Amino acid sequence: MSSPLPTPTTVSQEMRVRRVFDLMDQCQANYYLLRPIDLHEEVKDIDVVMPMEDVNLLIAHLKTNNIQATYTTSIAENSIAIMIGDMLLDVKTKICFFSSKFYAFEEAPPYAGVKKIMGHVLIPDVKDEHLFTFWALHLFLDKQNPRDSSSYHLFKDFYENNWKEMMESQYAQGWHRLIWGNFTIVARRKMKGFMSAGFKHADEDNDFLKNLVLSRHTLIHMKYYFEKYKYGIIRRIKRNLFKPIATYSC
Repeated sequence: MSSPLPTPTTVSQEMRVRRVFDLMDQCQANYYLLRPIDLHEEVKDIDVVMPMEDVNLLIAHLKTNNIQATYTTSIAENSIAIMIGDMLLDVKTKICFFSSKFYAFEEAPPYAGVKKIMGHVLIPDVKDEHLFTFWALHLFLDKQNPRDSSSYHLFKDFYENNWKEMMESQYAQGWHRLIWGNFTIVARRKMKGFMSAGFKHADEDNDFLKNLVLSRHTLIHMKYYFEKYKYGIIRRIKRNLFKPIATYSC
């Protein structure tokens, strides 16, 4: 009977993660790390936003340098997954929300490299209000409950004392208007309630915020249910169908 594989150390995990970022930097691809990476936890994937043209740059770079990699177009909208060695690079080609990623925006994130803080956490090298804005939106719109996210406790540690300042930033307010339109004031009140209550959360809060999005327009509501149905079907037939990177056509 074989012995279990050893748990990766912080140092070995950082080497695996840094290798992927180095590859993106080498081909000068634009990317934005969607959620911080805690090197004290096992890292299985890296979530980034990257324009499609930069995805093609990265894949061309992998091909040219004969780097072991596979890919699959994701079961979600606006997504492609690239397996580089044993690390999954989960790419969204646009800022997008909900589990099926159907709610997408043409506005670009603040593309940047990454930096290490606290000795073990990698974050995008951006202004704090940028990090806060997309991180909070992920917790509320992509999850049933913020606690479902592996980065929930980090988010609480980061912003428990300065969330009011972050919520009032022009950047956060601008994205909230993009997402909720005429329902922005109501949505922001719900988010502030969560944070002022010590980041304690009920499932119905996320349902409420998602339903505000769906209430904006009939077409958004219809697309949500169509994508949810399609997502369910494709998920059953297309899970883990990775193909060699050499077969990808840029």
